[in-house]
Amino acid sequence: MTIIDWKVDNVSVVIVAQSHNPSIVNPDFLKNNGIVARDLEPTGPLLITPVVAQIEYGDIAWMVMPERCTIHERVNAKFQESYRVYQCAQKYIEVLKHIPYTALGLNWLIHITLNADSHEWVKSKFLKDSEAQKEIVGAEFTLKLQPDDLSICSLSTKIPDRSSVIVDCNFHFELKNPKSKINELKEILKRVSHYQDVLSGYLNKYFLEEENTT
Repeated sequence: MTIIDWKVDNVSVVIVAQSHNPSIVNPDFLKNNGIVARDLEPTGPLLITPVVAQIEYGDIAWMVMPERCTIHERVNAKFQESYRVYQCAQKYIEVLKHIPYTALGLNWLIHITLNADSHEWVKSKFLKDSEAQKEIVGAEFTLKLQPDDLSICSLSTKIPDRSSVIVDCNFHFELKNPKSKINELKEILKRVSHYQDVLSGYLNKYFLEEENTT
């Protein structure tokens, strides 16, 4: 068996907008508006400026810049039914309805551990019986898929060392109607489990299936 194990390293939500306001996103704002629990306290250094805000609460970290708000959660496990970042994202957009949101990204970082050379494993999996294998030094690439009319799914491979492969998975949604942007965002977040199921299918088909490790 080539695959020893796989896990989700982290998940994140990226809320894209024309003008977030990083200077207002501070621990008091997040707690007073119910975006994070009232008993939560930052676990690392705070950075709150007009151009960037960074706040960490244990496994959850916020980074807000004028063009995007990223909420990141460390997981280190197999797929879960839900993650805290999705509740944080929904509360954030409900409180800040006036922001001109333009897009949303759902992200999963998948770590596959191998007992084989990672470059050779990726090349043999995607370039089987091809003369091109002999010419390829690296094996990093991106698969772009369109699971439905709403989203584009990208699976980008990265090879950090000779015994593992990282698959950076992203579902990107462009908001179609500025007047209904909040409802669009909330509907996408309600369907996160559906998109995770779609992602699981892609991972099995393109990376894990023949090993039957899921």
